Amino acid sequence: MKIAAIQLENCLGDVVRGFYEAEALIRKAHKEGCVMAFLPELSSCGYIPNENIWEHGEPLYGPTIKWLTGLSSELKMMIGAGFCECDGSDFYNSYVIANEEGQIDGIVRKMAPESYCFRPGNTLPIIETKWGTIGVGICADSHHIWFLKRLEKHAPDLIIIPHAWAIPKGLEKRVSPKDLDQIEKDITNLPRIYANYFGVPTIFVNQVGEFPTMQGIMGKFMRSDTFRLGGHSQIALPGLEENVLDTKEGLLVRDIDLTEKKPSVSMYPSHQGWLHPGNLFIRLIILPLEIDRGERYYRKSKKRHQIASIFKKIMDASQ
Repeated sequence: MKIAAIQLENCLGDVVRGFYEAEALIRKAHKEGCVMAFLPELSSCGYIPNENIWEHGEPLYGPTIKWLTGLSSELKMMIGAGFCECDGSDFYNSYVIANEEGQIDGIVRKMAPESYCFRPGNTLPIIETKWGTIGVGICADSHHIWFLKRLEKHAPDLIIIPHAWAIPKGLEKRVSPKDLDQIEKDITNLPRIYANYFGVPTIFVNQVGEFPTMQGIMGKFMRSDTFRLGGHSQIALPGLEENVLDTKEGLLVRDIDLTEKKPSVSMYPSHQGWLHPGNLFIRLIILPLEIDRGERYYRKSKKRHQIASIFKKIMDASQ
């Protein structure tokens, strides 16, 4: 079968533009014979790593899922998309897959989300479909060994790792040529680690374009004027050479076979609990402080409570 990775330009809250550009590429994939197409993390509203993301929250069966189920039913395709989910109390960085009948096969919530913006997810990292078990690791989740080991318990037939992975625009004080080279390797190697470890096709689908201001301490390190969303979407097959997009919006199509798993490898890279190397000071000191600080901000935020309460009233009125 043919599947597609849809690499989108970050729409920054312009949901109509996000749907329009995504649909154009999905229809192109359909014409090329694809039976599945997958969009990046937070594809419907764009990646906004600060509290402004709450303004684009949606209840279940809101605009994104209505658009997704309608399109999947029309084209008889399986389609996956990311959106900002609001349950009337909390916000989640969620990923949903709709099947060919226009029904929702399942939703996965990011377990290690942007702590200032979202509550950690409480779902299994898999979605059961007629094609088999699909593992879903939303961005940062998939970078950790704990996620790989958790996914291992479910023996996935296909793995999706939707992203909004930011990379430096070029050299600066904190970024050396060695750093740039390593980041290029990391963004290319991550899906191949999963493909080779599990012996199944792995789809890494990333956003491209502007990287908005990130809330918190990490925003000091990853400034919007020096970072961009890095693209490099890939459909990785076990043991085969790379097939990678560049840093522009576009479509990647590849033939896969889900009828038989390929031989897998028993080893994976280990870097302080991560699947790729990184700055020890940031990982061991800054990130734990950042997560704690962000979670406390999220819990106490009056703006979050106000917006969520509006959603709850709308949801209650619609029932």
